[in-house]
Amino acid sequence: MIFKNISYVITPDIHSYTKIQDIKKEIDELLALKDIKEVVLLVSCGPASKAVCYEYAMKHIQSIDVGRGLELVGTDTDLEYMLL
Repeated sequence: MIFKNISYVITPDIHSYTKIQDIKKEIDELLALKDIKEVVLLVSCGPASKAVCYEYAMKHIQSIDVGRGLELVGTDTDLEYMLL
């Protein structure tokens, strides 16, 4: 699979579970613009990741908890640069 369109939601560095409703709202807003059959969620937001992945898996959206993988790639600025 080749990823043609990449979007991301920035989550808090700590205590992201307290913001889980905000995280899901942002994901839902992005998903409204996409063809669900072509979506893969890579989730990296601490303990909230499992809950987010579970909820979207129940909606038949492929969701992968990547653990601490994404924040090791770079900063928000690096991500914005890579996605341009």
